[in-house]
Amino acid sequence: MVSTTARWRRSRTSPGSTCASIVFPENRGRVAALNAGFEVARGDVLIRCDDDLLPAVDYVAAHVSAHQDGPGGVIGLYLNEYSTTPYAEVYGKDADQRFRRDAYNSASAVTWRYWAGNCSITREIWEAVGPYDSEYRLYGWEDVDYGYRIHAAGFEVHLAPELETPHRVAAVTTAVRSRRASHSGARAGCSNGSTRSQAYRTRFPSGACGTRWSVDCPESR
Repeated sequence: MVSTTARWRRSRTSPGSTCASIVFPENRGRVAALNAGFEVARGDVLIRCDDDLLPAVDYVAAHVSAHQDGPGGVIGLYLNEYSTTPYAEVYGKDADQRFRRDAYNSASAVTWRYWAGNCSITREIWEAVGPYDSEYRLYGWEDVDYGYRIHAAGFEVHLAPELETPHRVAAVTTAVRSRRASHSGARAGCSNGSTRSQAYRTRFPSGACGTRWSVDCPESR
């Protein structure tokens, strides 16, 4: 699903199809899209797959299978794909490998920190934890926040190696950055820390969720 509210839903599939496209008339951000899509979904397993991922043909089946042991949260780590650049050779590829190694070696009590764009929950969790926090209006952190809330509600969050998925990594060349900027439009008023909502500061007063990037502003990445 590409999500909005049910009010603006428009199916672009044939009659009887279980797949639908849901479109906002304006950009309301990822939290609104996630919540609207999950709200109208009727399955027992709710999957988030960001649009910069390249899922395999058995992607949905693998996510469903990962929930056979009961309600919980499942995370598939990214397999970042890099262009051949000095950044990739000097830092990017090695950092990517170390990130996955550290994730798999992390204690189960902190696995929620890796909640991102390749993850799934059971309907029981959605009903218990509720929607993504709408206070996250700009870029990011709604994912880590949701992982924490799953953990705080007493559900297990685990990594599934079989769900590692190729990911179009963040732009590291001028050409890629320009193309993505053209597609996404300019962001106004972005500054370091501006995307961390009051909910983030309340739940993680001392940065307890850790960090995956040096700053919050996407233009500085």
